Amino acid sequence: MAGFIPGLSGLLIKKAVSDVDQISSVNIGFLQNINAKAGLTGILDMLALVNQDITTKENDKRLSGFTKKRRMEFLPSFKQKEVRLIEHPEKLFIEMKLGIRNIRYWTAWNNNAFNRVISSLKQFHLIDFILNMKQKKILSTVVKHNPNKPEHAFLTVEVKGIVGGQKCIKTLALSVFSDYHATAMVTAALAKIASEKNLKGVLFPFEMTNLDEILSIMDCEEIALEKKIIYFN
Repeated sequence: MAGFIPGLSGLLIKKAVSDVDQISSVNIGFLQNINAKAGLTGILDMLALVNQDITTKENDKRLSGFTKKRRMEFLPSFKQKEVRLIEHPEKLFIEMKLGIRNIRYWTAWNNNAFNRVISSLKQFHLIDFILNMKQKKILSTVVKHNPNKPEHAFLTVEVKGIVGGQKCIKTLALSVFSDYHATAMVTAALAKIASEKNLKGVLFPFEMTNLDEILSIMDCEEIALEKKIIYFN
């Protein structure tokens, strides 16, 4: 739970809802980069998440992961991108620890053709086959990282609710130059915070600190954070 997502994502949610008096819904979007330095483990972990079904609390109905679509705004300039609904293990802990209900996780890659490939693999149950393959290293030859190309990744939290008596949609958007390097930086920053605060036991990042503090410790010019709020009747 100490990385980009999960980890920084929970801190972003905590900050986004901090001044919202009444929360109607929370949506978090993760826009991935096909050039990410994820490694074999990262590839398998994300395929496993995409492959999970989603249980909706409204009617206990199960939805197939990575099929339901919507658009969310991401940096730079709050551009809209299509993302797909997935299940994510962080959701349960956010609900329990922060008392948030009706939270949904969405993801996609920054390449529409790649998203369609993943969707087709899911539709024809080929992700199950990939996850059960004995020689999984073959995946590393299919998805390659090019160090000469950018690998920016993006997180956005959209909160619908009431602030100061007014209905609004609040969007908090964050971008990093690399989710791989951001994960390492978050882990190092949390270790420093735990040591300085003499924290003991098992704690989630959002229980240890807040987004402003951890970004201050990371002190990276290539990490951007912007806020947008729209009020309506």
